[in-house]
Amino acid sequence: MAHGFTVQGGLGASGSVIPHDSSAHSVLVPDTELLFTAQFHRAGPDLVLTGRDGQHHLIPDYFASEHHPALVAPSGAHLSPDTVDLLAGSPTPGHYAQAQPTAPPDSIGKIEKVVGDVTVVRNGVAVALHVGDAVFKSDVVQTGASASCGISFPDGTARRHRQSRKSRRRRHRGAQRRCGRASCRRRRLQKRRGPDRR
Repeated sequence: MAHGFTVQGGLGASGSVIPHDSSAHSVLVPDTELLFTAQFHRAGPDLVLTGRDGQHHLIPDYFASEHHPALVAPSGAHLSPDTVDLLAGSPTPGHYAQAQPTAPPDSIGKIEKVVGDVTVVRNGVAVALHVGDAVFKSDVVQTGASASCGISFPDGTARRHRQSRKSRRRRHRGAQRRCGRASCRRRRLQKRRGPDRR
């Protein structure tokens, strides 16, 4: 059954119509080669198959229902509805879903005082902290040598953050061990023995 038709969107002027029952689970495409070599296009609710010869074959109302039928060739080969959807392209070309803006996480504190070099490691990136900046649950606050900061929390408590004395002592001892000069050794001996002994 061949009918002349005009395809919406300027795809062609004449071709054949491939009839189908809207309640059927499959549509018989009369040519196996057409099924596997055609270009698939959407024309509103219709599916248009364009063969290598340039002739258009229309399957009316193919996309009219939510569940599309499979396309089946006389040899028994078939294309699933999902494959046909992919081959025909998007029903709304050029339109994309946009991600909704995500709300920032709730802060757990606020920087009240900064002395010296204070940074926060947030998502793997170190950022300088300033008075008024928010502090979040996964943040790691770091202070430089002789630096400190004050953080207030929503429950009214506060915390002073600075480099621990223990880490400062370790760094100081490590610096002494690296020094091998005679003057450094004498100073260390004097400290152990005391100033009066020689």
